[in-house]
Amino acid sequence: MQLRSNTGNSLAEFAVVIFLMAVLTGGGYVRYSQSTERGRAKKSHEAINKIAMAANNFFHQTNNVEGIGRFPGQEKWNRNVPDSGDTTAAGYASVADALQDLADGRFETYRDGNTFGNKWCSVFGKQNLKAKILSEHADKLHSDDDGLNNGPTEWADFIDVMESPYLDGHYIYTVIGGNTDKRPAIIITDLFSPNADFIVFQP
Repeated sequence: MQLRSNTGNSLAEFAVVIFLMAVLTGGGYVRYSQSTERGRAKKSHEAINKIAMAANNFFHQTNNVEGIGRFPGQEKWNRNVPDSGDTTAAGYASVADALQDLADGRFETYRDGNTFGNKWCSVFGKQNLKAKILSEHADKLHSDDDGLNNGPTEWADFIDVMESPYLDGHYIYTVIGGNTDKRPAIIITDLFSPNADFIVFQP
């Protein structure tokens, strides 16, 4: 009697090996993607913090030089950014209104043309090649240079230009002017997902 030895792999065994490799590879890709997203979120968070520090420095310098503190782009401490140039501000009436827009997730409707975007300005300028912004997003943000908002120019002396780690990202801000009871407030975020990570700073 002759015994036959079968040391090769059957088609079924080969299929199982391929399936296991696909599962392991897929799991590794998911972990890699999650790690990449965490890295982007961390980088964006750090940039927002740096911009807030620059805003603080700007406020204190203008306080020393001009006698009262203001933020980049403000014509006066009691004006909004963006500002319509008359008694009706183009921006938000209060910090609460701005935060409500963020909480409502209105950025998604902003992408579709909602006026939400027009209440925000670019930190570094929409035309700044180092800051990079998709044209469809840039068109919906308030104008950089309309004779009223000189924010990008004023930011330039206080912080280096930073590019958002997200393709759809770009650093934006809005300022709610102060009054006799309170100082102005600034809100800084990344337009990739404004409600996910933002800073409200009021000296």
